[in-house]
Amino acid sequence: LSTWRTRRLPAAQGDLSFYGIEYGWYAVENPAGSDYPYQIWFTEDGGENWRTASQLAWDSKLQFITPSIGYGIATYLGLPALVKTSNSGFSWEQIFPMVVP
Repeated sequence: LSTWRTRRLPAAQGDLSFYGIEYGWYAVENPAGSDYPYQIWFTEDGGENWRTASQLAWDSKLQFITPSIGYGIATYLGLPALVKTSNSGFSWEQIFPMVVP
């Protein structure tokens, strides 16, 4: 346990996702009255420092497959959508997967 370090999260509750030990994302609800209801925080030093990556209209559960590429199941007005980022969560696009017969 002597190698464990504690880090403070940017908000009390949210959805935390890490890629390795350095890169992390924390999707949280913004306080009432904010311009956007949700935001994603980003760290590239294991949670020592956090910065805002995105301000969003939708809530999400995130999963990253590289430090840059990630996917999310976004919920907007009760409707789900699949979203993707290629720049560590700083911008997002909705994608429409298709099954090829």
